[in-house]
Amino acid sequence: MFNAIKCSIPRRIGLRLESTFVPIHPLLLKRADLLSKEHAELEHQMSDGFDLNQQKKFSKLSSVVDVYKEYTEKLAEYDELNSLLTDASLKDDAEQEIETVLPQLVSITEKLQTKLLPPHPFADRPAILELRPGVGGVEAMIFTQDLFNMYLGYANTHRWPYSIVSKSVNQQGNGLLEGIISIDEPGAYDRLRFEAGVHRVQRIPETENKGRTQTSTSAVVVLPQMSSKGQAEDADERSFAAGEVRIDVMRASGKGGQHVNTTESAVRLTHIPTGITVSMQDERSQHKNKAKAFQILRARLAELERVQMEAEERKKRKDQVTSTDRSDKIRTYNFPQNRITDHRCGYSLHDIDGVMSGEKLDQLVDVLEQHEAQEKSKSLLEELENQALVMSEGDLIYCSRRTVKAGELQRYVITFEPKEELKNRNVDSLWLKVRNTESVATRAAFLRGPYILYTDVTPGEYDKNKPTFVTLDQPKFEPNLSPSQKFICELSLHTIKDKYVWTVDVVSQIIFSSTSEVAFEVLIGLNKECLNLSTDKLGSFDPRLTVNRQDTMDLWNLPHHSRGKPVHLVILTHGLHSNTGADLFYIKEQIDKVEHGDDEELLVRGFHGNNCKTELGVKYLGSKVGEYIIQQLYNEDVKKISFIGHSLGGLVQTFAIAYIQVNFPWFFQKFITTPASRPNVIVHDRMYTEDDIPPKVIRKKNFLQNLDPMAKFHDLEDDIAREWHRGLSWRKVLVKLEPDAHNNIIVRRKYANAFGWQVVEHMVNNHFTQSTPNAHTVPKVDSSADLENLEEIKSLVDRDTLQRDNEELDLGDDAAPTALDMSWVNQKDGESIFDLGPTGMMTNFNDMLNNFRNWSRTLRT
Repeated sequence: MFNAIKCSIPRRIGLRLESTFVPIHPLLLKRADLLSKEHAELEHQMSDGFDLNQQKKFSKLSSVVDVYKEYTEKLAEYDELNSLLTDASLKDDAEQEIETVLPQLVSITEKLQTKLLPPHPFADRPAILELRPGVGGVEAMIFTQDLFNMYLGYANTHRWPYSIVSKSVNQQGNGLLEGIISIDEPGAYDRLRFEAGVHRVQRIPETENKGRTQTSTSAVVVLPQMSSKGQAEDADERSFAAGEVRIDVMRASGKGGQHVNTTESAVRLTHIPTGITVSMQDERSQHKNKAKAFQILRARLAELERVQMEAEERKKRKDQVTSTDRSDKIRTYNFPQNRITDHRCGYSLHDIDGVMSGEKLDQLVDVLEQHEAQEKSKSLLEELENQALVMSEGDLIYCSRRTVKAGELQRYVITFEPKEELKNRNVDSLWLKVRNTESVATRAAFLRGPYILYTDVTPGEYDKNKPTFVTLDQPKFEPNLSPSQKFICELSLHTIKDKYVWTVDVVSQIIFSSTSEVAFEVLIGLNKECLNLSTDKLGSFDPRLTVNRQDTMDLWNLPHHSRGKPVHLVILTHGLHSNTGADLFYIKEQIDKVEHGDDEELLVRGFHGNNCKTELGVKYLGSKVGEYIIQQLYNEDVKKISFIGHSLGGLVQTFAIAYIQVNFPWFFQKFITTPASRPNVIVHDRMYTEDDIPPKVIRKKNFLQNLDPMAKFHDLEDDIAREWHRGLSWRKVLVKLEPDAHNNIIVRRKYANAFGWQVVEHMVNNHFTQSTPNAHTVPKVDSSADLENLEEIKSLVDRDTLQRDNEELDLGDDAAPTALDMSWVNQKDGESIFDLGPTGMMTNFNDMLNNFRNWSRTLRT
C-alpha cells in the first residue's frame, strides 16, 4: 500500500532491499496509464485550436503524467540494478548504485501515489481562519491569541500574503475573543485545512500560585475563500436570492472614537435557510464591513455544502475515508513536557516553541498529509477492486478488432433486445467505443496514410428527411479519429421498445497507399466505465445483443441479383484516387433505396481494382473498368445501363466505353447504336445551349447608386457565368447549392460531408425514380466526324496492346520500363510539375522517386 517510510539504507544491502520499497498497486498504475492516455489525447485536441477548459485539464494532468514518467524510468533503473546483484563481479557496484537510487525511488513513489489520489475540491483556494476560545476562561483566550500568532508566523515563513479581517481582544488585553485571518495565497487551504478542530493546551497559567496544570481549549475553523482578493468573482461566486439574507446595520461597540460609535457602520448578516450569522464591525465604512461579511458567509456556506456532500457519500459508500475535519481535540499542546501530540495520526513532536512560532508547523502538516493519503489510497484501491470485480462479470458485452485499407469500410448493425430487463430498468443505455489502435507515431506518416478513421453511429429509425428533436436520437460521428484516439457514444434506451437497432460505420481515410492499413477496436458495454477494460475475447458475450458485421465487398455485392429479372446496371467510377469502395458507397446506398417494382431490378456496382493507381494513366484505368464490366457484370438480364463518374471518373468511364465499343462491339448495340431505333434507350437530359440562358435584366440606377464604388461588382457573378457559357453546350446545371456542396459529393464521411447530399438526391430523384420518363429528345450525332476518328480510337484502345501494357505496369519495378506514349493523357503545359494537373503531377513525382531509388541502388552496388 502507501509507502511513507523514511529509513537509512545499510551498506551491505543484499536481499534486504526488497523490504525497503513497495511498488505501487497495479490498479493505481492502471489509473496512471489511463490519465497518461487522456493527457496525450488532450494534447492532440489542443493542436486543433485553443480551448480554455482543455488547457486547464491538460495542466492538471501534466503534473501527474510527468511524475508517472519519472517513476517508470526510475523503477526500470532500479530493476536493472537488482538484476546485477546475482553477478558476483558487479554486485558491489550495484549495491552502491542502489543506495543512491532507492531513496529517490521511494520519494517518487510517494509523490506519484499522492498525485493519483482525488484532490480536495477546494485544494487550490486561499483560506480563511476563524479562532475562538473554548473552555478555560482567560487562559483559553490567551491560548487563542498564541494560536493566532502561530498562524501569522506560519504565513510569514511561507511568505504568503495575508490580512487580519477581524480581531477582538478581551478587557485585559492579553487574550483573544475572536480572530479572523484571510490567507490570500492560492493553495493555502490545502495545507491549513488540517488545523480545523479543537486544540487543547495543558500548561500552568501565569496566575496559578500553586503550580497546578490547567487544561483549556480553542476552536479553529478553516474555510476556503470563494473569490480571490483583487480578482473578479469567479464561477464559484454565490449569488443570493431576494429575502435569502437578512441584513442588520447598527452602531459599532468598543474603542474607535466618536465616528465609530455614532454611525451605523456595523453589519450583521443572517442566512435565513441555514441560520448562519456573520457580524462585522472592524471597518469604519458600512460598505467595507458588508463586503467582508458576505465573503465569510459565502465561505461558510461552501464549507457546509462540502460537509453535507461528504455525509451523503458516506451513506452511499461503505468504506468511505474518515474525514479529519472538526474532530474533537485534534491536538494537545503539553507545555510541561514540551510535547505536541496530534490525535488523528498519533504523531508526537517535542518542540513546542518551534511549532508555536510557525516554523515547525509544516512537520505536523506533512505527517497529516501522509496519513490522509494512506487512508484515501486504501479506500480508492478497494473501490477500484470492487469496480473491476463488478465490471469483469459481464459489463463488457462485445469486442471486435479489425483493420481497413484504402477504400474499405466496416459496418456493424447492432441489435439489442432487452425484453424483461428493460421493464425492470436494469439497463438505461449501452455504451460504444471505437478506438484507433495505431501508434501515435503514425500521425506523422501522412504520405503512407493518413492513418485516420471516420466513424458514425446512426439509430435504426433515423430518417434524414425528417427533423429529429431528441438529441439521443440524432446521429453521432467523429470525422477524424487519429491514431490512439477514441470515440465514445451512448446508445440510449430511453424509449421502451422490444428491439433497438443502431448502425455503426468505420471508414478508412487512407489516400496514398494501397498496402497500409488502420487497425481499430470496437467495444460495447453496459456502462461507460467498463469501456476502459481490456479483454482477449472477441464477439458478443450477451444473449440480448446481436451484431452483424459487413465488410466492403459484402456491402457492395448487395442486393443479390434474381436470375431472369430485367436488370438496370449502374456503374460507379471514382475520380483522382479511384477510392470507389468508401467514397461512392453513399451514392450506391441512395440508389439502392429507390423502389422499381417487380418489372426491373437496380444493381449498383463499382470497380475497386484501380485504387491508388491513378498515376498509371487513364488508358490503364479505363481498360480495367471496361474488362470488369464485360467479364464480371454483364449477362443477358441486363436491359439498361447507366454510368456515373465522379471527377476524373468521368474521363475514365469515357475511355472504358470506347474500349468496350471497339473490342466488344456487340455489347452496346442495343444501348448506343442507332438510338432512334431502340425503344429502351434513355437519354436523361436534352442539350442546353447559350440560347437557353434567360436574357440579362438591366436595372436602372439612380445617381447615388452609380456613385457607389461597389456597384460595378453587383452583377459580377452573372457576368462571369455568361462569359463561361458563351459558345458552349451542356447537359444540366445545378444551382442554389449550399456552400461547398460541389466538394462534398464524395460522401465517405457521411455526416461531415452532408452538404453533398442534395447533389446526390437530385441525381437519384431525377434519373432513377419510377417517375423518370422513358425517353427524351435525343441529340443529333455527327456520324461523319466519328468515322474520321474511328481508326485513331481503335489504335488507342486495342485490347491486346493494352493488356500487355497493363501487365507490365502491374509488375512495377521488376518489369522492364514500358515505352507507352502517355503524352495524350499527361500533356505538359508549363515548366513546373504543378502545371501538369493532379494526374501528371503524381506521375512525375512517382518517376522522381523511382529514379532516386534506382540511383541509390546503383551507389550501393
